[in-house]
Amino acid sequence: MKQITYFIAIAERGSIAAASTAVRIAQPALSAQISNLESELGVSLFVRHRHGMTLTSAGRALLPHARTIVENVRLARAAAIDAATEHAGAVVVGLPVTTSTILTVPIVESVRRRYPKIELRVVDGMSGDILAWLMDGRLDIGILYESDRTLPLPATPLAADDVFLIGYNCATLRQRAEISFSELANFPLFHTSREHALRRVLDQIAHRQGYSLHYVAEIDSIPQIKGLIYQGHGYAVLPKISFGEAVNDERLFFTRIRNPRLQLRSCIALTPVRAPSQSVQGVAAIVSEVAEDLISREKWPGGHLLSLATRTAWAK
Repeated sequence: MKQITYFIAIAERGSIAAASTAVRIAQPALSAQISNLESELGVSLFVRHRHGMTLTSAGRALLPHARTIVENVRLARAAAIDAATEHAGAVVVGLPVTTSTILTVPIVESVRRRYPKIELRVVDGMSGDILAWLMDGRLDIGILYESDRTLPLPATPLAADDVFLIGYNCATLRQRAEISFSELANFPLFHTSREHALRRVLDQIAHRQGYSLHYVAEIDSIPQIKGLIYQGHGYAVLPKISFGEAVNDERLFFTRIRNPRLQLRSCIALTPVRAPSQSVQGVAAIVSEVAEDLISREKWPGGHLLSLATRTAWAK
């Protein structure tokens, strides 16, 4: 295992000297470990030159597998710790960019208070990214947005978010409390790419109604979309929560969409790659509790708790 760790350190830093500082081992000993690894594998992993070391083709092939080995050992160690102590070890949670600003702090506070031995890591991303990270095991827990029952893994429905046409300092929207879906075709839109939940919903409805929406650009970054809206370059179709505290900005207009009414459902899912540990189950419960608390106290703009009957029907 040490040889693999040393190999990664040299590959990432490009020299024995830099790697020895990072992994805290003398340069001659580090060089000997890499030579032993090359002998065991029967291939050269690095090209040595005056300015450092670069990977050979064999080294480049080994690097992603080496990183996977290190990550799997980390997860195995965390699982062993979790089995020995009720709630401990590493847990990684993925949150949509739209909700991470309001969820991260209360989740971290609750986990630290209830399970101080858990090593919590929180990452944010687009819904499509979070799904991919759950499927390959990089996340233990994720909140996903989905409009239907097409998720490739079990998920627990949580809430529904109304979706709005959003514009900044716009006279057209100032005079409209609602707008029909068909009218969206008249607005230049910035939106995410097709791999993400809301974009798929928009395209499916537009296709059924027989027209296309006008996307100025596909941008897989909610902050960048917001920046373009603020500069008056176009409009967005997003949940209110995407704009956080800015929902109170009087120059920002949220126009409800009807025929059909647009909603995204959020749900909590666990990675299918491994059985959930006690720690993962404990943190998942906290994520659900925090989300429900924020919605019930109206701290989740545009969010609605689903009834128990709706959750049960949707989860089947």
